[in-house]
Amino acid sequence: MVVPQLFSRIDYYYGKPIFVPADLKADGIEEYRLLLEQRLNVLYAEAWQQYNKVEH
Repeated sequence: MVVPQLFSRIDYYYGKPIFVPADLKADGIEEYRLLLEQRLNVLYAEAWQQYNKVEH
């Protein structure tokens, strides 16, 4: 666990929720996994873009 230094800036990014059906079969999980991965990659890029960087 990383604890930020006192008075440091912390940015939080979040997207729209993903609702996974409760009765989803095993073969449908991959679709939601890919959707989650894509949305996380977009948030990651947006976060670093704020600091004019591509990635850390």
